[in-house]
Amino acid sequence: MTSLGWEWLSQFGLADRQRKIITEPTIIGLLIMSEQDRETVIEPSDVGGEGPPVEEKPYKIIYEANLCFGAGRCAEASDNWELDISTGLAKPQSYYISTDELDENIRAAELCPAKKGDGIIHIIDRRTDEELAPDPHGDGTLSVEW
Repeated sequence: MTSLGWEWLSQFGLADRQRKIITEPTIIGLLIMSEQDRETVIEPSDVGGEGPPVEEKPYKIIYEANLCFGAGRCAEASDNWELDISTGLAKPQSYYISTDELDENIRAAELCPAKKGDGIIHIIDRRTDEELAPDPHGDGTLSVEW
């Protein structure tokens, strides 16, 4: 794509700084996205393994570890999160969580300062495939930067 094309897409919020086309379903985005682009949208259920039964652990964590800078706010908010002393980065003890563990993990996701405060800890409802937190777009779509 030409530089002019990227500038045009950026002007309408359809491309980011890294020259990736944003695939959230916006009206303008759907008009110019190719069928192939629409098919490559990542759904939360596409990430990770099958995990334990949904009835036991109805939520899962999608974690953008490559963007963690070790602020530790997640570890302060949730017993599921810890800072790895050898790397200085956070990591969850479990990627699948129960209803009892939900609130503290949502709090960890909301407190994460990475990505200019949008966070890199994503809490997904496995039953609906919606992002519960941080959900910066407010529409339940997965807000990862891959």
